[in-house]
Amino acid sequence: MSAPTNESIYQQLGILITTRPPLDGRGEYGTEQYQWMGRVGALVEQVGNAIDIATTNVALNNMATPSPSARPQGLGQVMIILYKLLAKAELTLRPKHKGHSSMWVKLLLLCRLYQRF
Repeated sequence: MSAPTNESIYQQLGILITTRPPLDGRGEYGTEQYQWMGRVGALVEQVGNAIDIATTNVALNNMATPSPSARPQGLGQVMIILYKLLAKAELTLRPKHKGHSSMWVKLLLLCRLYQRF
């Protein structure tokens, strides 16, 4: 299996950020939440450094608990890591691809906002 390209990583991170399911509240998560969390963990393991991986694993474990304080803290840590990795991937893209990928992620963000209405 070949290594993912920087553009592919950028797009995968953009998809994860824009397709984040509702993760607030108490109680058990459903399949949608656990699938998203699994995708986050797998992608961070593939492209992050050792600190990103360890922090993400702890944060995801915190999110899986119904604790009212651990869940939002874990989600915040996960989102910071995703946005950091997104920025790093964006920095490595050639200018030709930057505009297209940025537009693609902006379109996904707009779609997500539209779904909320």
